[in-house]
Amino acid sequence: MANLRLCFVCLIFDIFLVFVIWLQSNKQPTNMENFSRGGDRGSDRGGFRKGGFKKPFGGGYKGGFDKGGDHFYDQISALHKSVRGSNPDAALYWFCRMLDGGADPRYLARRIIRMAWEDIGLADPRAMQLANDAAQTFERLGSPEGELALGQAVVYLAVASKSNASYNAFNAARAFVAQDQSRGVPNHLRNAPTKLMKELGHGKEYRYAHDEPHGYAAGESYLPDGMKEPQWYEPVERGLETQIKEKLTFLKKLDEEHKKK
Repeated sequence: MANLRLCFVCLIFDIFLVFVIWLQSNKQPTNMENFSRGGDRGSDRGGFRKGGFKKPFGGGYKGGFDKGGDHFYDQISALHKSVRGSNPDAALYWFCRMLDGGADPRYLARRIIRMAWEDIGLADPRAMQLANDAAQTFERLGSPEGELALGQAVVYLAVASKSNASYNAFNAARAFVAQDQSRGVPNHLRNAPTKLMKELGHGKEYRYAHDEPHGYAAGESYLPDGMKEPQWYEPVERGLETQIKEKLTFLKKLDEEHKKK
């Protein structure tokens, strides 16, 4: 009798386990559940979603991406080059192709932000803000609603004025510092929080720019002693950088006039 009862208990337990497994395998998370968990975070390896992906446009493109990643990286390259080439329709096409193929929107959001800093730059600083806002909007809304924000960011970046001047300047400065010797900070630029440091000449003869005409200390040097002006940043004549270039030209003129005194 005892063995019979034990068998009956084991049978009930097995049935219960099967039922629990069945429930878990058939549970579909709702949009609100996705939102509370931050959405489908997915894997960043290759920019693909990790499980539970549903094509937002009805799955018009059935090919997806190859396991080797060639199609994936070809398409992100096409998206980036379409934005750089100021073609909003082509940019939207590749963006939607990637979404339809299963790309993780968070990966695309990061690439869109990168495009704003690399290819639009200071020609239109609003592009960086809009790209960041679009990424944050996606984090709030998730898929598919948040993808609209990313799509509009793609359009704005494509039609915005373009400049890679600050991007090139940054890379040039990094390359220079990587191969250059260590250079000391000139005395007039050094911090002088103590009496001893002031006696050593730290901060001496520093010119406070706000007290100078035009808010600019003409002729002042901010580089290490003996280092020539590298001219890394060369703004283009597009967008806001047109005005930046005019200002830098004006400041350079003030420097030249100061040397003549």
